[in-house]
Amino acid sequence: MKILLADVENKPKVIEDLKPDIWLIRAYDFPVSAEEKGVMLSSTGKGSDLMRMFDFLRTPDHGYDAIYFDSLMRYANKLRWHLQYVNRLSGWDIWSGFKEKMEAMLEVMCSLASPTQPAPLHVIGTWGVEPDTTGALTPIVDGRAVGPRIDYWWDNILFLTKREIPAENKIEYLAYTQGTEKFTAKLSNPLGIPIPALLADPNLAKLLEKLNPKT
Repeated sequence: MKILLADVENKPKVIEDLKPDIWLIRAYDFPVSAEEKGVMLSSTGKGSDLMRMFDFLRTPDHGYDAIYFDSLMRYANKLRWHLQYVNRLSGWDIWSGFKEKMEAMLEVMCSLASPTQPAPLHVIGTWGVEPDTTGALTPIVDGRAVGPRIDYWWDNILFLTKREIPAENKIEYLAYTQGTEKFTAKLSNPLGIPIPALLADPNLAKLLEKLNPKT
């Protein structure tokens, strides 16, 4: 598969051996109207690397099978920072702007997988989690409006983690596909093919094969 990495972490050196195609995300704003998009993408605008990337991926000849976004958590942090220190918003204006822009970004990004697109592709994103007041794991995201709705945007949600076994001097990397007492998974499996509750040593190719079997 040909995968485009949308890199917010700005750490491509650590995966250079994979030789991925990388779209660096350094201009964090995102438009919520056609007028704002026109200004933002003009030569005098502050820019939106994400909007430029999304526009490219909505062309019929972009040539990619998947967009891999690392990480959405970091983007949320950077967007809040941008609104406060670049757009000079304060108080509630930061959070209302953050909600509008974050949800608009998720809407456009997830629409890239729609069969109505000229060349639809898989949309994969990573997001850190933290325990809420009940101990359940929830996405780390600023604001109260966006966080509870994160799972709404995704057809499949898995929990990736590592488990250390000191007695065996071993570390296992795992993907929970059917949830735990602290995590509710979400899977679309239209073919009804059983997916293991736990995948050891997961990688992107293995996950896509399990979630989108050809037979």
